[in-house]
Amino acid sequence: MKIVIPQNLMMKNFFSILRQTVIISLITFGLTEVTFKIYHKINPSFMFYDPSSYNR
Repeated sequence: MKIVIPQNLMMKNFFSILRQTVIISLITFGLTEVTFKIYHKINPSFMFYDPSSYNR
């Protein structure tokens, strides 16, 4: 016996998973950015320079 899943239900599940993925990705990116900024305050690195004080 074959189980039939309505197309509408499959699209709802797809968009639900997509929405969760986007939300988790944005939260991860935001927390990573905050972590890097805190780390830069504690231990400055050449990777994160202040653009106003960049002299060549």
